[in-house]
Amino acid sequence: MQWKNGDTTNEQVVAGGNGAGNGLNQLNYPTDVLIDKETDSLIICDRDNRRVVRWSRRSGTTQGEILLDNIYYWGLAMDEQRCLYVSNTEKHEVRRYKLGEKNSTLVAGGNGCWDGLHQLNWPTYLFVDRQQNVYVSDQSNHRVMKWVEGAKEGIVVAGGHGSGYGLSELFDPQGLLVDTLGTVYVADEVNCRVIRWTQEAKQGTVIVGGNGPGAGANQFHFPYGLSFDRNGNLYVADAKLLFFETPLGLRHNGPNGHNGHNGHNGHNGHNEHNEYNGHNGHNGHNEHNEYNGHNGHNGCLFDFAGKVFEFPKGNTACAIQKAAAAGIAPNTRKDTLICHRKRQLLI
Repeated sequence: MQWKNGDTTNEQVVAGGNGAGNGLNQLNYPTDVLIDKETDSLIICDRDNRRVVRWSRRSGTTQGEILLDNIYYWGLAMDEQRCLYVSNTEKHEVRRYKLGEKNSTLVAGGNGCWDGLHQLNWPTYLFVDRQQNVYVSDQSNHRVMKWVEGAKEGIVVAGGHGSGYGLSELFDPQGLLVDTLGTVYVADEVNCRVIRWTQEAKQGTVIVGGNGPGAGANQFHFPYGLSFDRNGNLYVADAKLLFFETPLGLRHNGPNGHNGHNGHNGHNGHNEHNEYNGHNGHNGHNEHNEYNGHNGHNGCLFDFAGKVFEFPKGNTACAIQKAAAAGIAPNTRKDTLICHRKRQLLI
């Protein structure tokens, strides 16, 4: 969607708009977009179609063209040489491509999914500076990493102390920016704040938000994207989700269930085909068997088909990490149901 400055009522569809699907005139869960000024086009990460597509901004455009495909992409960036950087949440790596070419160079991660300095765990949004240093929101490691050109491991520049609410911690970092002084700005999603980290700082400074989820002028629901304009004003994309308070105690499946929605030490290996599985379950990092809890008996509270599951407070850390990667961000400070804007689920 495109809005002209100051006009919030007359939006214009500039890509997609034909329902979710894999046609060239469709998108399916786009996660990131950038403007290629040289070709006057949009480059879009079309996640659930496993592709990156380009849509011309010229009037009359009715479909896009595929630039890259067959990988679970998430975030995009472009350097001054017009090389394209793409994060891959399936292989936990970032690669650089020359536009129009399929060959790529590994620039971050690619050493398995864990928390070593040479590794990433669900990399999402990216920033590339003029020296081709790559900054990565390493979401499930709750940190931002800087990878110098040619380096074999990254440097922690924000977070890195596990998930949490303190100024030295991040909780599912999303969009990020880096200014000319090397100061990192991060959309700290579950903490509902934008936080700034100067070089070599041990903790960050909250510059907006951090007052819990809400619609107040000093609040966010779940901040995702960040952008500066030419005057240095900061813009924040805030994903507004719906909250519903609920008592616990409703249960659809018993402990140690095996039907794909529960996860107390479940049974499917570390294949990457199940997104939201239990931390101690054999399904821990798969991407098709969604919504399992962290050592929990159940992962999902409720969905619109009428299935109800228990999601105990204090037992959700891993589920939050994986769920937030797809737009679900439970507030663990209270027992909460949250509407997932894409899958139409209450989690």
